[in-house]
Amino acid sequence: MLEASHVLGVVDEIQTRSHDFFDKNVLTLHEEDLRNALEDGLPASGASGLEEFGDAVRRAWDGRGVRYEWGGSSDPVARELLRSISDSVRSELALGVGSPEALDLAALLRSEYTEIVAPSGAVRGFIRRGGTRPLLVLNALGLSIKIWSRLLSGEHDYKVIVPALPSCDPLAGGMTETRSARELASALDDLLNDLALPEVDILGWCNAGRVGVELFRLSHPSIARLVLLSPTFRGGSTRGRGTSPWEDNLDTLFSKVADVPSRAAYVSAMLRLPQPAPDWERLADQPMQRVRQLFSMPRKAFDTAMIKPMATPESLVHYVRRTYLDQALSAEPPAPLPGDRIVLIQGSHDSIVDNEHTREWLGERAPGFTCYEVSGAGHYIQDLQYPYLVHLLSRALVPGSEAGYLPTRVRKIPVVCP
Repeated sequence: MLEASHVLGVVDEIQTRSHDFFDKNVLTLHEEDLRNALEDGLPASGASGLEEFGDAVRRAWDGRGVRYEWGGSSDPVARELLRSISDSVRSELALGVGSPEALDLAALLRSEYTEIVAPSGAVRGFIRRGGTRPLLVLNALGLSIKIWSRLLSGEHDYKVIVPALPSCDPLAGGMTETRSARELASALDDLLNDLALPEVDILGWCNAGRVGVELFRLSHPSIARLVLLSPTFRGGSTRGRGTSPWEDNLDTLFSKVADVPSRAAYVSAMLRLPQPAPDWERLADQPMQRVRQLFSMPRKAFDTAMIKPMATPESLVHYVRRTYLDQALSAEPPAPLPGDRIVLIQGSHDSIVDNEHTREWLGERAPGFTCYEVSGAGHYIQDLQYPYLVHLLSRALVPGSEAGYLPTRVRKIPVVCP
């Protein structure tokens, strides 16, 4: 039967990014696009016909302040609203975003996870007591694992493993040492040896994608699949431009710290400055710029968490040094990886990394890898588009799932390898 989550998934995504977006913006919607979305979802909606289904959609949108006008074509934001209707009713994805920022992460780890403890007594990580398929989750280095709250607390069959990597505090975030991706991969290899699991999959996000690649290169016998979520391989040359403006701007600041570490206090204070809210009124007549701004944003409540690795001068110095060490790894000559065991997941509006560069870099090293792109998503798919991540993990890791329904917000990108 039709539920609110069937039509409000993208509405939730938008309002957690910008609570006043619909107050400041009127969407353009083409009647035929709405009818096509309703027809696509009707068989699984539980509605008796298009009129009932359409009325339910409009009531749900009205109740959340979504404003639209009929036009000759649907704007990009409206198209994502329509896609989420089809995806939710056809695939039974529960697309509501929820509020993971309110989760007591320490309490969750105590109640549902077991500490992995070294002989010295140091905590090496946490492993979920439930689930059957081990999944090693590699978080962006220096960030709190809070952004993974939905996966850590979700209903699924993955035995999630969260490592406490040397140099990073998994709960609080921040960096206390300088360790390269290769050094961290060696520590993880030791952890997998001690856990002695028959098989484990790796999920690496952002700069931890390099850690996943380095661990994969070690050819640990238990590693089955490597899933890379919005990874960065900056430093490696490709045929394309090879960088993102965000990384370029950050590199300008990082170079100042690398040259004179005492500048870290000034740069850290600059990075901690609050980001101005988008000027939606100025962008009202610029739909493409508006959508790039909107879909690249993280959950507003995570703004502070995202800057944590650079929030103190000490942490920033380690973060800068690690960044340059890892960029040097990306610049090494291509060495082969088993592409048939690698899946890449990207957001269509990722402003943090350059998606094309990532695909080219990986294609030079792992011919035959699989690539998916989630529309209307930025760098934070594990939070705002979490149901899509779980769906794609199933396709990547569970035998026989590849032939199932592919959501309309997901496209499989043909990858041309040299």
